[in-house]
Amino acid sequence: MKPELIAVSKGLAEYRLSENAPLRLSKAPGQRIECLSGTAWITVQGQSADFILRAGQSFEIPGDGLTLVDAVGAGRVRIRLPAPMAIGWAARLAARLQHSLHGQAAAAAPATAAEASSHASTV
Repeated sequence: MKPELIAVSKGLAEYRLSENAPLRLSKAPGQRIECLSGTAWITVQGQSADFILRAGQSFEIPGDGLTLVDAVGAGRVRIRLPAPMAIGWAARLAARLQHSLHGQAAAAAPATAAEASSHASTV
């Protein structure tokens, strides 16, 4: 299961994570990852060590390389933007979310067991 965007507000985005389905952040220096529940495992491109966050802890992304945020089990994280970037980023994210939700609503459920099986094998 891929990361699920569950809330967006000014400069904040909240995700539900599951194990082995990391949230990918690139070109995100200064963004803060806050662990809301569970345990988050953070891997930053160019860093020799990974970082583990428990509920209530946070981590600031140090550079603009790829950052992976994964869960140990299941968890929730919030991504907080640096203040000057928050307004424009939140608007773009809200537009992407609206487009994504519109696409999910338009997708019909498979009508037969064969179609469901075919759909599951492609996901």
